[in-house]
Amino acid sequence: MIKKISMYIVLLFLTTEITFSQDNTFSNMSASALYLNPALTGVINRDVRVGLIYRSQGSAINNSKPYTTIGAQGDLAFYYNKDKSDFLGFGVNGYRHEEGIAGLKQTNINLSVSYTKGLSSTLSDFLSVGLQGGLSQRAIDYTGLTWDSQWNGQVFQSNVGGEYYDTRNIDFYDFAGGVLFNKKISSIIKFNLGAAVNHALSPKISLNSTPKSLDGKSDVLHRKYTIHGTGEIYTSRNATTLLVPSFIYQWQQTQKNVMLGLYLKFIKGSDSKFTDYIKQSSVSFGLAYRWRDAIIPRVKIDYKEFSFYLAYEATVSKLSTANKSFGSYEFAIVWNLKTEISNNNKPRVFKFIQ
Repeated sequence: MIKKISMYIVLLFLTTEITFSQDNTFSNMSASALYLNPALTGVINRDVRVGLIYRSQGSAINNSKPYTTIGAQGDLAFYYNKDKSDFLGFGVNGYRHEEGIAGLKQTNINLSVSYTKGLSSTLSDFLSVGLQGGLSQRAIDYTGLTWDSQWNGQVFQSNVGGEYYDTRNIDFYDFAGGVLFNKKISSIIKFNLGAAVNHALSPKISLNSTPKSLDGKSDVLHRKYTIHGTGEIYTSRNATTLLVPSFIYQWQQTQKNVMLGLYLKFIKGSDSKFTDYIKQSSVSFGLAYRWRDAIIPRVKIDYKEFSFYLAYEATVSKLSTANKSFGSYEFAIVWNLKTEISNNNKPRVFKFIQ
């Protein structure tokens, strides 16, 4: 029983640290583009993009509810010249994070805007700048927890009062900004490179009327810095097989997230990079590694205007003792739409990596 109590304490500490001081992470960068970097808003190969994503981090002990994230995003590109060298992007995204043991919840709703400028006459280079702002709410329910004062030496007595907390919801505004550079090096190689800053104003997030942490400092959501990149490398000029490497590096106060990934993409039939990018059907198999944390097998299926993502994170760090090596699984679907306005314009020569 003492061991079980200790596990509860450790898990609560870890969950609270992740939920209140740090952001959660996703395994599929392109499926959560607006969450990653607001400069990705509207940087799409059609006019409208709509996506849904679900992530579960599995229960660790006693069949407790898993830590889950449900998210949705939608963005569009507005072109005002026929060669589509310059355009605006507008988007909205929302996420809800929930952890069952302490009833920790967070809901975010954000609006994004971006501007993309073509840097060359051949449309082989693009620079995007994006801004994002929104409202977040945090809440907690302590009724699901047990405390030392409820332990009579043999069992927990739920009718005995636990610890007192000044419980309340808190709303706060949050802002982010980012830049993105897309470049086509040759007929078989292109890449993008981006950087973003989230929680730019470090909003206060305490759920207690005395917003202080144990060290006496204000309890705030620390700024998160992100550097990320993705590439496409065709095996030959008319190839239907290509490599899609990616990386992400994030740091938020003392916490760091480093992830390296590689997809092997197979384009169906005779389609190649010279056909309509969106009408291609393809399947991608990949593997990613989150540094000192998890190995992540990933699958992506593109069918016409739809993209389906599936990933599983197998924990390889010391946390595998607490979660019994049961990591996280993630599913996402993205739908790219084309409008009549776009049909009347000259197609863009450059195809962004999606």
